[in-house]
Amino acid sequence: MSPDIHIERPELAPVPDIGHRLVDEWADYAGITAGEIEAKVQRWCYWDPRDRAPMEVRSDAFANGLPETAGCADLVAQQPEKRFTLSRRS
Repeated sequence: MSPDIHIERPELAPVPDIGHRLVDEWADYAGITAGEIEAKVQRWCYWDPRDRAPMEVRSDAFANGLPETAGCADLVAQQPEKRFTLSRRS
């Protein structure tokens, strides 16, 4: 029997405005637990006025797997409503 998948989706703050200061901000996009496995999807915004480049915005996923798998994990959401919830954009 596979463990239940629990997805948390906190309210995602807007992408910060570019001003005169460095932007280096992580924001939680989703948290997922499946039994003992925990994963997180985060949005990262980076901009440095000295680079003269547009702001970089990306999403990264991190998973903490089981000790017996050296921290590696495969997460599969097989229920359509769970996949939809995870894939929704704020």
